[in-house]
Amino acid sequence: MPKIRYATLSDKSFWYTLDKHLPECEFERKVRDNEAYVMFVGDKPIGILRYNLFWDNTPFCNLIYIDENYRGMSYGKSLMEYWENDMLSLGYDMVLTSTQTDESAQHFYRKLGYRENGCLMLDIKGHEQPMEMFFVKALSSPLTLETERTVLRPWRGTDADYLYELASDPDVGPSAGWRIHDSVEDSLGIIYTVLALPHTMAVVLKENGLAVGSIGLMPGNRANAPIPEDEAEVGYWIGKPYWGRGLIPEAVRELMRFGFEDLGFKKLWCCHFDGNEKSKRVIEKCGFKFSHTEYDKYWAMMGEYKTEHYYSITREEWKNN
Repeated sequence: MPKIRYATLSDKSFWYTLDKHLPECEFERKVRDNEAYVMFVGDKPIGILRYNLFWDNTPFCNLIYIDENYRGMSYGKSLMEYWENDMLSLGYDMVLTSTQTDESAQHFYRKLGYRENGCLMLDIKGHEQPMEMFFVKALSSPLTLETERTVLRPWRGTDADYLYELASDPDVGPSAGWRIHDSVEDSLGIIYTVLALPHTMAVVLKENGLAVGSIGLMPGNRANAPIPEDEAEVGYWIGKPYWGRGLIPEAVRELMRFGFEDLGFKKLWCCHFDGNEKSKRVIEKCGFKFSHTEYDKYWAMMGEYKTEHYYSITREEWKNN
């Protein structure tokens, strides 16, 4: 999984192997203002992105560049989506970018949902260049659900510090099937990849505004078990300081309502690893009924074989519950 973080001054030597146009003083400003990003595969930096504000109010991607050895692997798409999510978390609902008409990047942007929005031609002597095409994209308003004590909304880059504090606890991740986070940058990268999937939301406490856990719906081919596209799996976790307060059952019930009423799923599934009694109690409190057990199931995120217990509930059972 690639990692993405804001650029730091220590990235300067790598940055200028890919970016031949940015003045050094501007690099320092972009680092200061978090307007530059670096993508890593393992410990190797492989891509960069920088932006500024057009009209002082609209994010404009000036440059995205992926090392030639890593192209064609969707890293550019991941980096653009990371930036878009970061802009969305900062309150922007539109972004811009551009490319020359003789460059193939125009097809890349169109595939990401950008549409052409005019052209510019420079014919001033000494500054001539091919026509520049401008592209615009509206960022979707984030889905938000609400319970008595929580707000369920998309994860934001600003959640990374507290996410790391919770997800670095060895009692949290492994019992839910994911590895311990090893840095704030690691948590930030996970926010913009794993936690950026559709219908995956932070569980935010109304009392303090902190993202204390995560919850999501995984339909069809994204689920951990082979299920039809009109069914989905519910996944969740919550930080250790918030165990025992009934917050996750409260959030799961609202997600179930959303899944059945708004998304029209016919059946929802939920599962827990053998020995995770806390998760089992959540599942049972929310009305799921035991279905079956799968033994010696390989769990790629942990590199381990697990025993997993599956539960389900149909839309009709939920209505009558």
